[in-house]
Amino acid sequence: MNSPASQTGVLEARDVTVRAGRKVLIEDINFTLKPGALDVIVGPNGAGKSTLLKALTGENQPDAGTVTLDGKALGEYNSVELATRRACLPQSSTLSFPFTIREVVSIGRHPHRESDTATREAVEHSLNKVGLLSRIDEGYLHLSGGEKQRVHLARILAQLEEPEGRILLLDEPTASLDLTFQQLVFSIAEEWASSGASVLLVLHDLNQAMRYAKSVTVLHRGRVVRQGPPSEVLTRKLLRDVYEVNARWIDTDEHRLLAVDGPEK
Repeated sequence: MNSPASQTGVLEARDVTVRAGRKVLIEDINFTLKPGALDVIVGPNGAGKSTLLKALTGENQPDAGTVTLDGKALGEYNSVELATRRACLPQSSTLSFPFTIREVVSIGRHPHRESDTATREAVEHSLNKVGLLSRIDEGYLHLSGGEKQRVHLARILAQLEEPEGRILLLDEPTASLDLTFQQLVFSIAEEWASSGASVLLVLHDLNQAMRYAKSVTVLHRGRVVRQGPPSEVLTRKLLRDVYEVNARWIDTDEHRLLAVDGPEK
């Protein structure tokens, strides 16, 4: 995959630390997300993955360090400008109002202050990407968990509208999806990256990280322990040290697959 020439869409964390009271959640994190790349963050439960993602979106202010977008601190952007530049799909979204699918996805268009026609076209385009256009006027509350997640993916795609120079952040985006729509999510992520977006996924599935990531960042106990191409980073030693399992990669005709032999002894 070739990286586009666009120089906008660089999201950077420098020496970022986040605390909850006296507890350090992440410490001295350095991370750069660039256009044209599909990057992945992995790590065991409690490693700090979602905490880092919230710092990168601006949802949580770091206790130390800075997060910048194109060299400018996130806090220096107004909310509308930031909303049109970056969007995040959380692990789960709570919405209890009896909205239709169309209305939920339309929420993503609020920062654009546009005509009803432009909103309708953007919403329909995004729902078509996630395979839900034919159900656009169905009630959101009657959907399965996986279908709701696809609706929210459509919402953030509509929010950003186009890939170039945009930041697409996805936190465990495939956790509630079946195999067909897991592949759809990765197809969309790859398409956006190849079209000039900076794309970051937080994943638990190391097979997915090995297959799709251009670069993988491993968090453990709130710190970055390794960054780089997945084939170089996700070694048997790292899996043993970080995940405390004995595991090995099996090469198939097309992919590398992880076989876990058991807990470390």
